[in-house]
Amino acid sequence: MTFAGAWFGRKWVAAKGRDEALASSVGAVGGNGLDSTAETRLIFALAVCHSALVNDEGRAFGGSAEELAFLEFCAAHGVEFLGEEAGEKILRVNGKTLRVPELLRFDFCSERRRMGVVVKVGEEVVLFTKGGDDAIFNFIPDDTRARAELEASARQGLRTMLVAEKRVSAEEWEAAAMAVEESRRVGASLDLVQKDLEKGSTLLAAVALEDELQTGVPAALSTLRAAGVKVWMVTGDKAETAVSVARAAGVFEPQGVVATLGGVADCGESSLLMADTALKAGAESLVVGGSFFAELQRRKV
Repeated sequence: MTFAGAWFGRKWVAAKGRDEALASSVGAVGGNGLDSTAETRLIFALAVCHSALVNDEGRAFGGSAEELAFLEFCAAHGVEFLGEEAGEKILRVNGKTLRVPELLRFDFCSERRRMGVVVKVGEEVVLFTKGGDDAIFNFIPDDTRARAELEASARQGLRTMLVAEKRVSAEEWEAAAMAVEESRRVGASLDLVQKDLEKGSTLLAAVALEDELQTGVPAALSTLRAAGVKVWMVTGDKAETAVSVARAAGVFEPQGVVATLGGVADCGESSLLMADTALKAGAESLVVGGSFFAELQRRKV
């Protein structure tokens, strides 16, 4: 998996490998706080907002494939993750070591579909959050241009994600720290603390990753289909990404008609009948959204 690019609100930066213009924009982070450019803040956010570790050979491991791709992208542009020690993320920024205290981490889970970290850079306390667009747009202002860029990337088969940021005031952090202590004392989750801290976050960037199919996948699936085996592809990607990958892999016919059952609103009998009619009328494939299955489970169907 490789980092494909990022959308910063007014421009799209393609960044396979090393982009010299992007690398040159990485300013000094630390000391007086984050550099003011969105590019630098994104690189810094991806370098600290993850669950990866570093082995004795200096290689990152343990995080998701997306996180490892993010860290490779960061290192290519001047910000290298060296590991964790005593509650601090250790970075090498343009050759200089920077220790970043991690004050709080909200780990990723399938229900929240996002991960967040609160870090201290110089005198600033910053919350970085990354995750699926549906999860992030729940607490930041909607951005139709960003949505359009995400959909365009997804139709190309790219995996997409949003990164949000928030400067946390001293008063907000003091209240959050007290809430965390109380939640841990009574054994409660930190969901409410996370939601409170996320209020006021803004979009930093939309990012895209490319995950190429392994050699032989289309041929193998073609053999299965020829043998009469029905193939289902299960993925956490956006529907547009899933359809693009399914076509490339041979799960769907390249130009086949696709019927979709997307979400909770599609759980009614009429929607099921419409999908059945579409399949009988010539639709060759069916896309079923995760929220559709979740709603069926809730209704105990």
